[in-house]
Amino acid sequence: MTDLAIATAAISCAFLAHLIEIALWAALLVVCGEFGAFGNALYLSAVNYTALGYGDLLLTPSWRLLGPLEAANGVLMFGVSTAMVFAVIKRLVLARFVDLRSYETMRVYEEFEAERHDFTDAPKLASSAHSAS
Repeated sequence: MTDLAIATAAISCAFLAHLIEIALWAALLVVCGEFGAFGNALYLSAVNYTALGYGDLLLTPSWRLLGPLEAANGVLMFGVSTAMVFAVIKRLVLARFVDLRSYETMRVYEEFEAERHDFTDAPKLASSAHSAS
């Protein structure tokens, strides 16, 4: 499987997951009695999920809190899918370019050593601060 096919599959899976979640929110709107037709519920759900907020269809006052909840859920899920696609592409790049992989390993090791060094020096710094005063 080529890198492009893998990236396309990851993006397609994320897109399909978003469509399924939009449909689930639409089904909830139909079950709550907000819409009789699934098409209108799906449209409102897509508008809310993507945080567009057209305002041409509105929920009744007793259910209007579902709109902002769905928008918050959609924004968070777009962030998750972006992170997933980024992780897939990063893994593909690191697999293709061995030099970057060794650089990445070296960078992570250096960060670990710097954090360990800072952690082990903290008691010494604290004791020297007390002895100076």
